[in-house]
Amino acid sequence: MKTLRMLSTWLMVLVCLSLTTTACSDDDDDEPGATSDLVGTWEGVSSEGWEIYDGEKEEWNETNNSTRIVFNKDNTCAGYYKSGNTWKKEYIGTWEYKNGKIYSTTWDPEYPEDDDSDVDVAKVLELTSSKLVVESSEEDYYEKSTWRKVND
Repeated sequence: MKTLRMLSTWLMVLVCLSLTTTACSDDDDDEPGATSDLVGTWEGVSSEGWEIYDGEKEEWNETNNSTRIVFNKDNTCAGYYKSGNTWKKEYIGTWEYKNGKIYSTTWDPEYPEDDDSDVDVAKVLELTSSKLVVESSEEDYYEKSTWRKVND
């Protein structure tokens, strides 16, 4: 009987130790990639989604290698589009990566004094040092786009 009591005491100690050493996952670890992974030049690979315009839903699924986004270390950014063989600046702005989302505020570089800036939020689905997949949505719009890093 004494051996049984000692064995049950040891089992309780082991159970208590296992409970106190079990770590719970941190919800903040769900953020894909790191902020430093975003810094660099990204070129569009593909884009798919839909938009409701004049009551009609237009869908697309296409290759996209005519757009680039540059995320700088100082949290500034710029967007470019390809015209012929030349990359032309389409917008400038600022960005922040927080809670798995990219928050960017952009405006037309030709009219920086205008208070006509756009604030966009893109949910990051995948982020590595070479690949970025994001999705953006509003009531009448959804887009999932894939990007590849072309320069750090």
